[in-house]
Amino acid sequence: MSTKRKLNVALIKSVVMFFFTIPIAMGSALSGIGALAVMIPTVEFMLDFKGDKLKATALMFTLFTSVTAVYGAVSNGVRFQFSEALIIAFGATVGAAIFRKKMPDARLRQVQRIGNTGAILVALITVSEVARQRIGGPLILHIPILSDSGMLLTLSMGFVAGALSHLGGISSGMLLVPFLLFTRPRATSPVSEAVVLAIAVVAVASALPTVLYAARKAVDSRVGPWMCFGGAIGGFLGGIFLSKVGPIGTIPMVVFAFTTMVLSARTLYKMSS
Repeated sequence: MSTKRKLNVALIKSVVMFFFTIPIAMGSALSGIGALAVMIPTVEFMLDFKGDKLKATALMFTLFTSVTAVYGAVSNGVRFQFSEALIIAFGATVGAAIFRKKMPDARLRQVQRIGNTGAILVALITVSEVARQRIGGPLILHIPILSDSGMLLTLSMGFVAGALSHLGGISSGMLLVPFLLFTRPRATSPVSEAVVLAIAVVAVASALPTVLYAARKAVDSRVGPWMCFGGAIGGFLGGIFLSKVGPIGTIPMVVFAFTTMVLSARTLYKMSS
């Protein structure tokens, strides 16, 4: 009498997540928004991970995605200063740490509501600026004092992004990409340079927490490697595509705006329900 073979559920989940993570990683590479913002709710919903296992696995995926995205873009001609990414990441970490103090729930919800609404507005302004660069017209927003900024102003940019992202409950990439775009309007490829620098900041900021989680063996050992493999492929392909978009880069900014508005709208919906 033959026995029924049990389905390898872990393998099925791994393969599904592998194919699912490729477009997520490509979207992260094209938008400059760290994949963590998307992967936390995705992994929680699809795999029912909780606590450190959820954070560790999503962070590992984010690190693989961001590193390969930067490599794909840089190896195909996009240039950025790694030292600038380090400075911004340090500033963002300090900004988030300073404003880590627990707020009353009612006040925190109000601040996060304002932050996510503001993120949607910033996304619309960013797309409008890209459209202006394509069809012509006056600058919508330009901060000339930050053009070709020195270390102090670069550090301040990271500090402000880290503080606002922590207080508002939004991804720092939602702020960094517009900051970098509006302070570098004369760069050779402003969109691609802004995006790859924002992704490099994500890579730097996520490296240490990922290593610490991995040392504690908090990263999922079954589905996690498949997710990271898919993230590496998607990130690399997204980086290559980013290098081909030219100085205007309408598609990356449309992806940026769409991702920002969806994530912020989701947060606002959850807060109102």
